Amino acid sequence: MVAASARSSPSATALSRHANSAGIILGAFALAWIAAFVWWWLLPPSKSVELAIPAGTAALVQAGEVPPGLPRELVVRRGDTLVVRNQDSEPHRLGPLWVAPATSETTMVSAAFFADGSLLCTIHPAGALAVTPRARPGIATTIPVALLAGVPMAFAGLVGAAIASRLDDGRGGSAG
Repeated sequence: MVAASARSSPSATALSRHANSAGIILGAFALAWIAAFVWWWLLPPSKSVELAIPAGTAALVQAGEVPPGLPRELVVRRGDTLVVRNQDSEPHRLGPLWVAPATSETTMVSAAFFADGSLLCTIHPAGALAVTPRARPGIATTIPVALLAGVPMAFAGLVGAAIASRLDDGRGGSAG
């Protein structure tokens, strides 16, 4: 009789299993979000952006044509390194850079690049190249990543817990 009263009631056992399941699910999603946050935090703060000025650009610009292959806007982040390679036979200006023929120039992108929304240049007939700031993705981008990774992690945790529970139940029954 004492042994029977020492056992937990079926409702307490079910409640304990539900609490364990909820803990596994929450733990899986928390672990997935931590991994997504670390990924977000480790994103490189800057990169190298290369712009190649093709041969014949000066002649096309003088004719009022847009040279093929040149972007209409430059998307950069403050801190990026801008590398301009001039493959033309004429010197070109791009913002603060004067690039001689068959050479390249490098500059660090500063807040001044974004002041007017464009850079003075000799590579477009309009005389300017639009500049758009590239923003670091917001921390909210970690949420869908965590959800996508958390679902299979939670499923694996629940399956593992169910298997472990069955193995424990099997051992307890054969020992008594």
